[in-house]
Amino acid sequence: MIRFPLIPNILKKVLPALFLFFTAELFSQSYNAEVINEETSFIVKGSVLNTSYSVAIKINNSQGDNYAIVNIPYSEDSPISNLEAWIEDVNGKKIRELKSKEIADKSNIHMGTFYDDNRVKVFELKNNTYPYVIKYQYSYKKKDFILICWWSPIYRDDIPTHESKLIVDIPVGYKVSLYQDKIAPPVTDSIKGRIIMTWQATYMQPIKPEIYSPSIEELAPHVYMVPLKFNEGIPGTQQDWASFGNWYYNLTKGLDELPPSEVQKVHELITGISDKKLIVKRLYEYLQDNTRYVGIQIGISGYKCFPADYIANKKYGDCKGLANYMKALLKAAGIPSQLALIYAGNGENTHRVLDKFVASQFNHAILFVPLEKDTIWLECTSKTNPTGYLGSFTQNRYALIINENNSKLVKTPALVPSNCYTSCNNNISIDKDENALLKSTTTCTGYGFDFNTAYSTQLNKDKQKEYLNQVIPYQGFELKQLNIKSESRDSASIKLDYQIVLKNNITQSSNSMFLQLSGPKPPKFENPSKRHFPVCLAYPINYIDTTEVTIPDKYKAKNIPDENIETQFGAVTVKYILHDDKIKIYRNILIKSGDYSIEEYPDFYQFITKLQEITNTPISFIKNE
Repeated sequence: MIRFPLIPNILKKVLPALFLFFTAELFSQSYNAEVINEETSFIVKGSVLNTSYSVAIKINNSQGDNYAIVNIPYSEDSPISNLEAWIEDVNGKKIRELKSKEIADKSNIHMGTFYDDNRVKVFELKNNTYPYVIKYQYSYKKKDFILICWWSPIYRDDIPTHESKLIVDIPVGYKVSLYQDKIAPPVTDSIKGRIIMTWQATYMQPIKPEIYSPSIEELAPHVYMVPLKFNEGIPGTQQDWASFGNWYYNLTKGLDELPPSEVQKVHELITGISDKKLIVKRLYEYLQDNTRYVGIQIGISGYKCFPADYIANKKYGDCKGLANYMKALLKAAGIPSQLALIYAGNGENTHRVLDKFVASQFNHAILFVPLEKDTIWLECTSKTNPTGYLGSFTQNRYALIINENNSKLVKTPALVPSNCYTSCNNNISIDKDENALLKSTTTCTGYGFDFNTAYSTQLNKDKQKEYLNQVIPYQGFELKQLNIKSESRDSASIKLDYQIVLKNNITQSSNSMFLQLSGPKPPKFENPSKRHFPVCLAYPINYIDTTEVTIPDKYKAKNIPDENIETQFGAVTVKYILHDDKIKIYRNILIKSGDYSIEEYPDFYQFITKLQEITNTPISFIKNE
C-alpha cells in the first residue's frame, strides 16, 4: 500500500549502464536465471542527472523465461532514450534484436492508484533454446533532481548477480551526502575537474526472507547518494532534517486554504465545543465521513499535494492531499497542525528510515496535532481508525514533522501490550459423538484490530470460513455462527463472536480422552541452525485466553501443572482450575517487540519452542472407575 512514492524500489532497478561482456562457462545453472553483469552510471552535469543502465541476464531454463519480460519505469519528464535489447547464445553470438514495435508503453498505475503520470516500457525477449542471454541498455536525463542514486546489486531478490558496478561522476566541489553499507569503499579518480567514484558488488547468494527479519535493504550491499542542494519544484537543501523540512514546508505553503463554504461548515460543526481534543475529533470524523482515499501521483515526482479547496470540492485525495485538507480544517478551527512524512507498512521486513542520513525516505503522509497537554496523530486515509490511532501501519517509527525552520524527526507512538492484544473468552462442550462445540468472544486490538477491521469490511458470507481460517488457530472446523463488530467509533478494538464445531481436536485411548486446545499461531521461526538474520518485531504479540471446558460425562479431568516463564523475550503463564464439572484454563502469552541479534537467537528460539510446547499441551480426561 505505497501511497507516497518518495523512495525508488531498489528491486526494480530503474537505473542505467553500459555494454557488458561475459564468459558463459563460468556460471552454473542452479538458478532459473542469473545476472551475469550489470552497470549503472550517474553523471551530474549542471542541473541535469544523466543516467544509463545495462544488464546481461542468462536464462537457464523455461522457468526463467519470466526474467526475459522486462519492465522499465520512467517519468514523462525523463523519457527513455537509446533503448536497445537483444538475445545472444552462450557463445556471445547475437540471435535477434528487439524491434521498436515490440515495445509497449503503458501508464504505470499501481493497485490503489487512481492516476499516475509515471509510465513503463514493457517488452519480452524469449528464446526456445536454453540457456540464452538477454541484454538491454538504455539511458535517460532528469533536469533538477533530489536523488542521485538508491542503489543495490540486486536485480531481482531471488536470482544471483555475479557482477554489478555503480559509477557516479560529479564535478569537483559538488557537495553530496553519501550512505553506504556492506560494501567496500569506492575506487575514486579525478579527471579534468571531475570526481568519478566506482563501486563493485555481487549478490551471489539470494536472500531468502526469514520470519521477522530486517528488510532486504538492510541486509544487502547498498549505496545511497543525494545532492546537498537540489531543485525539485523549488530550491531546497538536504543539509539536515530542518532544511529538508523547510523545502517541503515551502513546497506546500499556501495549499491549506478552504473555500468559504467549507470554512462555514467547520464553524457549524464545532459550535459550542471548547475542548480542542473534541474539536479535533469532530473534524477528523467529518473528514472520514465525507472523503475517500484515491492514489494520485502527478508532477514534482508525487511530492506536492493538491490544494485543500480541491479536496473539499472533489471529496477525494491521496494521503498527502487528505492530510493537508485535514490541516486546513483544523486551521479554520484555530488549531495549528503539521504534515508529517513517514515510511508506512504493517508487513514484515518493512524499510526503516535512516535517521542520520538526510534524504527523502518516505512513502506516506499523516498529520501531527500538538495540543497544550497532549499530541494527536491522525491517519487521514482511514475511514475506520478512531481519532488519534495510527495502528501497525505507522506506529513506532520516525516521522518528519514539517514545521517552518523547525522540522525534525520524531517517533510515532508505539503499540504496547496494553493496546496490542488478542483476548479470547472461550467455552467448550463435548458431545457424545466426540465433537467439541466452541463458543468464543474474541476482542482484538493493535494489529488484530487493523487486520480484522480491514478484512471484515470486505467480508461476505462466502468468505467467512476463509476469513476465520486466518484469524483463529483451529483447523478442520464447521462454522456455525460469526458476528464481527467494532465496540464503538472511539474504540481501537473489534469483537468477534463465533461458534464452531471442532472436528479434529479430540482423540481417545482405552480409558482416556484428550482435548487439544489451540492457542495463538506464533510465527514459525526457523531452527537456529537455519537462521541467518536478526529478529525485528515491530510490535508485541500478546495473547490472553480464558477457556472453560465442560468435563464430559463419565470422565474426570487429570491434573496439569501450572506454568510460568519469564525471559527477556517475553512471558508465558498457564493456570488450570478445577471446579465441579468444569475446568478453566488461563493462558497469557507475550512476545515482546524489539530487535534481537543473531547471537541472541538460540535463546529466543528456545523461548518460542517452550511457548509452543506449553500451549500445545492437551487437556486429559480419564474415565471414572
